[in-house]
Order: sequence, then structure tokens, then C-alpha cells
Amino acid sequence: MDSSDFIQTTMIPKSLVIVEPTNFKVNPETMNDNQYMLKLTESTESIHQKVLSEHKNFQKKLEENNVEFKLYKQVHDEAYDSIFACDWIGTIKNEDFPEGILFVFPVKWPTRRLEKNYKLIEDLKSEYKIFEDLSFFEKKDLALESFGTMSLDFHNRIIYLNLSERCHLEPAKYFLELLNKHSQKGNYILRIIESTDPSDGIPCFHTGLYLAFLDKTVFFCKEFVKEKIEAEKLIQELSIENLYKYDVVLLSYDETLKMCANVVEVNLKDKSKTGLVMSRSSANTYTEENLNKLKKNYELIIVDMDTINTCAGGSLRCMSVMMF
Repeated sequence: MDSSDFIQTTMIPKSLVIVEPTNFKVNPETMNDNQYMLKLTESTESIHQKVLSEHKNFQKKLEENNVEFKLYKQVHDEAYDSIFACDWIGTIKNEDFPEGILFVFPVKWPTRRLEKNYKLIEDLKSEYKIFEDLSFFEKKDLALESFGTMSLDFHNRIIYLNLSERCHLEPAKYFLELLNKHSQKGNYILRIIESTDPSDGIPCFHTGLYLAFLDKTVFFCKEFVKEKIEAEKLIQELSIENLYKYDVVLLSYDETLKMCANVVEVNLKDKSKTGLVMSRSSANTYTEENLNKLKKNYELIIVDMDTINTCAGGSLRCMSVMMF
């Protein structure tokens, strides 16, 4: 395998799948292990209306920029976190997997398992020839919450992950086996990173919070990696040593908490650059250097979503099932 095999793979979604919240509320289950969810003093109805308004604004921003998306509704009243569909479903379609793969993933919390929308699954099956359902791991209380818990470098065929209660090793190894079974160009490897929130030492439940790949750019906050030597080694690998070299955007701890890695790259029609969808709180938190770098390489699409960021503990990438 030569280096050209790595560079040929592209990972920019052609469209998005999003789920509109029809009965959003702060989920008491997920608050147990998502320390980025903050309690608000407002009523449940007030929070729901704000979240719904922010989501409709998200839809409007996509429409204004001619970004293709498919919209679905929440399927179960108690599936409060349905807007974060990216945690239970994911797609891959590129030069490695030309027929496309549709994955359904196991999630940790019972209320989140209610989010699975079987109409959505059947609709997407028409576009992806291979279907792999890993949700049987839920019977063993094992989780692998899709491409939030795993950060995939498709160019270098590396799956980065931090083990947590939302990312167990057994389903991760099974996912790796599936990738290598279906890949036409080469083997993928697992790269386990021990990462914790530096403020409290709690394991990071989603690797994508501090390590997130776009097609040519990777966001990385080294403060989350427990061993400093390992963090510096990762920066070297991502930017210099691996065959495909990324433009590394180094995030501070504050930037990471404001979901600055939780963004979505999208194709924009009639534009020379791709788009980068981000929350306003992220856009306002980037350092001047990082923001200027992103403006140079992407058309920024900024969405107001303070309530979702604050009380739901997630952001744009979590809300977007990327269709490749």
C-alpha cells in the first residue's frame, strides 16, 4: 500500500440527517455521566420551546446555505435526547467502502435506546448496501455510541477512542472487525487513548469532545490526554508522522468546553470552500488565531443554540448524522 491510498479517501458528507425535538427535556439519566450538562432554573416547557426554536433555526441555516438534509421527528415521548441521533446511527461511504455501510450502535442509557427510528433506518438502507446492527450489545449493557465515542481518521485508517461507560472495548473491537471485513483498501487499527477531564479526573465519555476529524483538519485538546508525553506524541503523529498529515487546530480547555471541536463540515454548492457549521458560543470562544485559520479554510455557518449547548451537553456534530 502506498501513500496515495490514504490521500484518495475523502470524508465530507453529501447531506445530513437531523431529528427535530418534539418533547425535549433535560434527561436525568444522561446527567449522571455527562458533566457538561448544566441545570437550568427554567420550566421544562420553557426549555423545550427554546430547544425547538434553536433546532428550527439550525434547519433554517442549512436551508439558507443550500445544505441538503433529511428531517425526522422524535419517535418516542420519553426519548428526550432524540436530537443527538449521531450517537446511535452512523454511515460510511468512500473509496474504502464504495457500497456504503449503515451502522446502528449500542447506547448506554435506557431512555436513549428509545431513540432508534426504524423508518429512518429503512429509508437509509436504500442508500447503503451493507447494514450492520451492533445494538445487540445493549443486552450485555455494553455501549459504543457511534462516532462521538470513536474519532475516525479514515485517511490513515486509525480509530481513536477513550474507554468509558459509553465506549466499551468489546463492541469497539467488533466494529473494527467489521471495518476490516468490508474495507477494500487496507486494515484499520484501534488507538486507545486514556483521557480524563483535567478539572475533575472523570474519564471523557466521548472522544470527539477533544479529538475530532474533518476531511483535512483535526481539532485536538491535549489537556484531556492523561499522559503529557502521549499528548505530544499524538500531535506529532497527526501533523507530521502519519502518511496523511492534518492541519491540527489545538484547542484550549475553555474552547473544548464550549464545544469548539463539535462542528460539522458540509459541502456548499457553488462555493470554492466547504462549510463549517458551529454554534455561536463556539465561534465566540475560539482564539483569534484559531478562528482566523478556520475562516481561511472554511465558510463559517454559525447557529444560535445556547440552550442545547448548556442543558443538553452536546452540539452540532452530535445533532447531525453525516451521510457520506
